[in-house]
Amino acid sequence: MLFEGQPEAEVLLTSRHFKLGWSACRVREWLAPTQCFSSRGYGHKAKLEMDTCYSCGTRRHLDRECTADAKCLVCNQNEHRANSMACPKYRECVEKLRNRRKISGSKKALASASKTEEEPKTRQEKTPNQRKMRTKT
Repeated sequence: MLFEGQPEAEVLLTSRHFKLGWSACRVREWLAPTQCFSSRGYGHKAKLEMDTCYSCGTRRHLDRECTADAKCLVCNQNEHRANSMACPKYRECVEKLRNRRKISGSKKALASASKTEEEPKTRQEKTPNQRKMRTKT
């Protein structure tokens, strides 16, 4: 299942599992940053697909045809490909997404907390006669 910023997703993430029929299913967070077809960078996308090789970065062939050593176009390291989760830039982008989600979630929590703080005040507001009756008893 895929949830995007919905309260149901938050409940599932905190419980870490749910039952579907006779099956117990595990839940984990998966954040996928946008990756550009042309530069292979994160956080933006090209309007047209350029078919740049994820493995070596050339435009002469597709990654499935590549025989060259891996080189990441995003961070310029030779240990991994441009679409690898081992890329420090990928991890940085995922962390930004995670923090953005936490901030938006905390804003919602603050908004709901301020509403609950205001509710008792409105319930306590009574007419002057009702206040007098309460103080006498």
